[in-house]
Amino acid sequence: MFDVATIASLSTRISLRGIITSRLDDVEMKIAGIGFEMIGVSAIVIIGFSLFFFGIFAISVKFLNFQKR
Repeated sequence: MFDVATIASLSTRISLRGIITSRLDDVEMKIAGIGFEMIGVSAIVIIGFSLFFFGIFAISVKFLNFQKR
């Protein structure tokens, strides 16, 4: 009567509908969007993170001399 794909699709749809409605059913106000007040801090953290790992890489290359015999 029902094949495996139909049953799997139906169970997935029922699960997703239950998750979404249980989390978002009582929300009555619209979500305004992202806030822009933390963009500067986010940019500093991303740049700092990149510089930190670049520094670790540069120090590692300096101390790991693969040309020694």
